[in-house]
Amino acid sequence: MSSSMRKFLTAALTALLTAAAIFLPARLSLWNDRLLLDDPHILQEDREGFGESVGLTVAEKVILLRTGGLDSLTVGGGESPQREDALSQQEKLDAEEQRKLAERAAAVQAEVRSLQMIGALPLIWDGESPAECVERSQILYVDRETQMSFLVYRMALNCPPYSLELSVDAQSGRALAFSLLWGRDGSLVWSPRGASTFGSAWRDYWGMDSVSANWYNEFTRSILEDVDARMQIGGEYSSVGEVSFSYSGQPVHIPLLCWSYSGGRCSLHWNRNP
Repeated sequence: MSSSMRKFLTAALTALLTAAAIFLPARLSLWNDRLLLDDPHILQEDREGFGESVGLTVAEKVILLRTGGLDSLTVGGGESPQREDALSQQEKLDAEEQRKLAERAAAVQAEVRSLQMIGALPLIWDGESPAECVERSQILYVDRETQMSFLVYRMALNCPPYSLELSVDAQSGRALAFSLLWGRDGSLVWSPRGASTFGSAWRDYWGMDSVSANWYNEFTRSILEDVDARMQIGGEYSSVGEVSFSYSGQPVHIPLLCWSYSGGRCSLHWNRNP
């Protein structure tokens, strides 16, 4: 090969390598972006890490849920053994997902026992009651104004005659809301002091600064303690109230509702709509 030919090939190779160095990374990046758009995916660990990184307190999350201004995205499906397709859904979960669900269900049941001990829930189950987790979903909330986000998962625990639906902060494991449902075989049993510690229990549990001094008035007491008696009378009955807290000088009003249905069903709802 002549000297001039070698120089020509060397120059051509150099030009080719230079062009590749300039244009190939951009082209690869474009291809990668297109792949992500064609097949979007969010890893569970990434979702939880995103929600936990902002450092919101539990009280602040409760306030955001009450004041609105949140966008929400369901980032996990739900499983319910009571539906006909439950078995097929369960089979689709891999071993790791099943392990995570079992751990989360156990943690929620432990949290329920703690809430009963401090008077934030009536005494519906003892430590031996095998409450079954029958549903799960996950919601990522994003504040439109600040772009702060947090992950909440919802679970339903069933142990007849009670069913308890909970919204739980994924980072702290603290319950943010509940709906308790029961029939004629059940009743609300509080501590010997009745539901008089309900407001202060949730104040401390959420980390609020204070609870209204007169929260345990006759109207609120009736919502918490008398719905069973209303059911015995018969007919449909509902009552809507609230418990007021404060946090960093800001008032926080949490709705409290009870329902009694003519079919012998009752429900109690805290910080959520029935």
